[in-house]
Amino acid sequence: MHDSITEMSNEEIQALINTALSTGNHMINLLNDILDISKDKNQKELLTLATVKIKELVAEPMENLMTLAESKHITMTLDLEPAHAELQVVTDVKKFSQVISNIVNNSIKFAEGGTIKVKFTMVGSMMEAVNGWGQDASSHTGTVFTMHENDLYDSIDGVKKEVALLSHARKRTDQKWALTSVSDSGCGIKPNELAEMLKPYTQPSRGSNRAFQGTGLGLFICVTFCYQLGGFLSCSSTPGYGSVFHIGIPLGSSEDEAEPRPDGIPAVNVSSTDDTA
Repeated sequence: MHDSITEMSNEEIQALINTALSTGNHMINLLNDILDISKDKNQKELLTLATVKIKELVAEPMENLMTLAESKHITMTLDLEPAHAELQVVTDVKKFSQVISNIVNNSIKFAEGGTIKVKFTMVGSMMEAVNGWGQDASSHTGTVFTMHENDLYDSIDGVKKEVALLSHARKRTDQKWALTSVSDSGCGIKPNELAEMLKPYTQPSRGSNRAFQGTGLGLFICVTFCYQLGGFLSCSSTPGYGSVFHIGIPLGSSEDEAEPRPDGIPAVNVSSTDDTA
């Protein structure tokens, strides 16, 4: 440990600067997100769609948090097929990337060493995405799944039945889905706390890191954004073993028609921006 900055190397100073910038940007995004979810619920939410490469949605948010992970002696990896990395898709870039950032940051916050693995894959339907989640969820003692800000499911079979009904009701069955999993080897979460942690201003009691858990809004923001994007969020965990989060989000093109919400509420309005790829 250095006593002053004059004893630090240029590389160490740059690492501190990068961490400060990353943390500052994360806090700015968090404050903006708090404003977003505080808006009148009767107002129609607006998604801003843009064409973007997959690597910009997944890899870049991870790069911003890599230094933070390394400072806690955490090994963080990304499993992203090269063919998918350059693929151009249409989504709300800010909200998609913020979900990934919040989930990864959450795993870093509660980890003490160990590993965090992020895996991204493309599938052909919502049911395929749910099946991917179900395979990982079945190996844990507890799981929670949500497609809506107020509806939570803790049964894999129950989720699959709900999704089967929803898929049958939807006009489109060929829409591509992005399924991102974030798994860690941390202390895990008690099954009876999984549902609570997805609610605003609540936190699970995860070991000695209780004092550093923040506002309790990070995961609720993820729930909100996934819902607005027409997707789902889930967490499966085993105390003493670790946790895995799954983020399933449909991808499309600017010409796609907005689909109805699972609860019958009309889909959000959509506006397109210029190609950012």
